[in-house]
Amino acid sequence: MKKIFIVALVLIAMFQIAFSQEVSDTTYLVQVDSITFAEVNINYDNEGRESYRSYTYFDSIGIENKLFDKVVNADNQLYQYEVSVGISQRLFNQLKQTFQGFSSQNYSQVLTEKKKGNFAGEWKIRYVDTIYIVESNPNNTILRNVDDGNQRMKIMYDRNNIIKIKKIGNSTPFFEGEVCFEMRIKNGKEIWFGRTDQNALVKLYR
Repeated sequence: MKKIFIVALVLIAMFQIAFSQEVSDTTYLVQVDSITFAEVNINYDNEGRESYRSYTYFDSIGIENKLFDKVVNADNQLYQYEVSVGISQRLFNQLKQTFQGFSSQNYSQVLTEKKKGNFAGEWKIRYVDTIYIVESNPNNTILRNVDDGNQRMKIMYDRNNIIKIKKIGNSTPFFEGEVCFEMRIKNGKEIWFGRTDQNALVKLYR
């Protein structure tokens, strides 16, 4: 049976407190028995004394989903604050490891599986002065040139707000190397921006 250790999961509460300057409520997860898990919520009064404690119970599937949601929330918080505040990725990375240790699944792979429908349909890739018209494969994990099926690259989520596009085997890539893209909204449209190792701009857009 999979095990969750309180020490690792208290990191969830630590991450939430890291974004607060005040005394924070505490949330952590514990294993009750071989098939039952609980989220413990502790509230404090203005003097820092415990005022209320509640328990929410989950089975193994429910706690796996709960853990995943915690990692996504930490991912979003880190993405929002890391540029302006420079918050360390240590806690986020430990949360990812906790999720993978329990579920035996990689966070990025699960995120891609849940969100890969966003890749469906036709896109444009602009690399330097060249524009490629591409479409996703039926599984929405590969972008391929509509005029040259051998020109294709793998697409996946690296984090909740960051995607990664990389070369597939001997296929002809649109650009060299592996590139991470961040999404921006321009004139109401979703555009993903990335840069190669040579600092060349790459755009993915509809």
